[in-house]
Amino acid sequence: MSSGFRHSPDAATAVNLKARAARLMTPRARRLAKYGLSEGQYLMILATQQGKCAICERLPSSTRSFDVDHCHRTGRIRGLLCFLCNKGLGYFRESEHLYRAGRYFSAGHTGFYMPKKKRKKGAA
Repeated sequence: MSSGFRHSPDAATAVNLKARAARLMTPRARRLAKYGLSEGQYLMILATQQGKCAICERLPSSTRSFDVDHCHRTGRIRGLLCFLCNKGLGYFRESEHLYRAGRYFSAGHTGFYMPKKKRKKGAA
């Protein structure tokens, strides 16, 4: 006689408990667990960065801790980044474009000269 469960009741209970535990974790705890970091390891990395984002050197916001930056190929953790820097890196997808963007930005471009628009005669 079939009970209608695909899995054993014990397996279903284990899945439910795991899901409930994940919901109770803070967003930061979930991020740390995702990368296998302990709170102490996170704080050690943060201390080596003087408590600032590894790229823009801003302090974390009062509502969000730093994201864990990692190499998608090797899984190695590179540092802690603010949301905006992490999102920006994500758009480059760890490609050569990122290095070219860095060279462009650091080359000291001051912008292009844009002449003022000429006013039409009779305009107030």
